[in-house]
Amino acid sequence: MVFYRAFQTTFKEGEGWRSHFWFSAGLPVILIVWRSFFPESEAFLRLKESKKKLNTDNEKGGFFSKIDTSVWITIKTEWLMFIYLVIFLTAFNFTTHESQDLYATLLTKQYGVGPDLKTIIVVVSNLVGIVGGIVVGSFSELFGRRLAIIICMIWCGAFSYPAFFDAKTNSWAYSLLTGGVMGAWGVAPIHLLELVNASHRAFLSGVVYQLGNLASSAASTGQVR
Repeated sequence: MVFYRAFQTTFKEGEGWRSHFWFSAGLPVILIVWRSFFPESEAFLRLKESKKKLNTDNEKGGFFSKIDTSVWITIKTEWLMFIYLVIFLTAFNFTTHESQDLYATLLTKQYGVGPDLKTIIVVVSNLVGIVGGIVVGSFSELFGRRLAIIICMIWCGAFSYPAFFDAKTNSWAYSLLTGGVMGAWGVAPIHLLELVNASHRAFLSGVVYQLGNLASSAASTGQVR
């Protein structure tokens, strides 16, 4: 939102947000350079070797020993958990589509909030979201992931109405709502990794997240009607 506000005046007819996109495209380069200086973790290297040995033993060498076929065993044995996680991530994505993707548009179109005030509201709410992630994440270490997520959802439900009704005046309620949403999302990744098979947690967690994102992709269109 800060970058959007900084480049808001650069919009040109026929060109759109060209300067904004060029700036955004350059940011990942910093991450690529930064990441290139660090090797893979020891845990990943050990896991890679163990899966390589498993595939070699199962296929007795040859071409198929170089392909990780063990993931199909995990999918066949844990398909019910796979379906549950897709539904779980679909519901999670619905919360962010409603509370974040539509809110800035609501402020501008329905309540006539100017760009400066809109930026302040969104930035402050995201700072509260960071605090929510830290607090709820620490809470989940003591009382469990499920309880932490359930409490966050109840919290969000309590502040949904005041956050969106007269949003210009009740920006405090939106900040508290964002704290609950980000608090739940702060627990979601570790909860997801703890539920999936340890040997394929990167693959499975990535797939279920993207499938959940796909299932909730029409959320914004449905919620504005």
